[in-house]
Amino acid sequence: MTVAPQKEFHISGSNLTLSCSAQSSPPAQFQWAFNGGMLNREGQELRLENIQANQSGSYTCWAHNIRTLRYKSSDPSLITVLERISGATITGPTAPLIAGNSSANLSCQATAGTISSRQWLKDGQPLSPSNSITISGDNSSVSIDPVEGSDNGEYQCRLSNPVSTDTASYNLIVNYGPQDVVIQGEREVEVGQRVELKCSALSIPPATFTWTVNGTETDVRTAEYTIEKATHGNSGDYICVASNAVTGSTQASPVHVLAVNVPVQGLSTGAIVGIVIGVLVCVAVVAAIVIITIKKKKSSSPTSGSTGNTTSPYANGGEPELAYADISHFKKSDGGKVQVGNAATEYAEVTVGSRPGRPPSSTQETSYAEIRKN
Repeated sequence: MTVAPQKEFHISGSNLTLSCSAQSSPPAQFQWAFNGGMLNREGQELRLENIQANQSGSYTCWAHNIRTLRYKSSDPSLITVLERISGATITGPTAPLIAGNSSANLSCQATAGTISSRQWLKDGQPLSPSNSITISGDNSSVSIDPVEGSDNGEYQCRLSNPVSTDTASYNLIVNYGPQDVVIQGEREVEVGQRVELKCSALSIPPATFTWTVNGTETDVRTAEYTIEKATHGNSGDYICVASNAVTGSTQASPVHVLAVNVPVQGLSTGAIVGIVIGVLVCVAVVAAIVIITIKKKKSSSPTSGSTGNTTSPYANGGEPELAYADISHFKKSDGGKVQVGNAATEYAEVTVGSRPGRPPSSTQETSYAEIRKN
């Protein structure tokens, strides 16, 4: 016996033809049986039209020789008829889901067809069990407890049997945030320039925003804070606060510091360089004058005698040294005075010694001073 078309599984509603043959003389007569029961169908072929699942089973044919009166059955042919899967759907939670607080159950079914297998996917990738995700033994449902922001996405249930496949989709929305609130934009501008600050946050549903400047809340209620022409008064600390009406959470951004600088008016780059060079030259001239003045003061300090021997008045640790002179007139052997120069001039011998109360100096210097009489 042969079956056409030759398939292991047949879709409900399709047509089948079973053919039976036997070697016999005279030619055999044929009768058909289904699941062991004789059908009221005779002939070498059995045509099954618009076959249904309830017609699945074992088919055999019997050959009969009217002369020999012998009967012979064929080997059974197993026919499996499957209904095409249709109407696949996923049912899920109807109440809003809050990250960290809610749980979700997804169930996959079909309105028609014999389901041989189910497979779950998330965003096109196979879904695997985890600490928070549980898949039932027959793969008909998925449980997520608790849900998190990362559970957002499209979930798919793929139902299949040997003759068909159907897929259902479900968009799971988990409300969370706001998180990672941050301000992006200029940090330093000049007076008159345009400033545009943008606040962003991770949030479902999208967050709403408020802005504070230097601790004072403004009327801006958008994600963008724009200043068409900045003034020095716009300098300061900017903070945006993101809010989620569903989760009831708020989060503030880090402080964004804006500096509005006043530009230098009327000076080109060359002029600025010239000013700098002029200042450096003036500093150099003043330094030279100071050095020359100091040198002149040093060169004009007094000497201690006409012989060129110079004694510093601060030789003893910065304190003026007192000198004591032994003055005596030059005399003749007979006691008379020696006349040197004119009559109005006398010379005295001056011996420089140590100050009283100090150790005597290892050396003494003797100078001659000219004493003029009036």
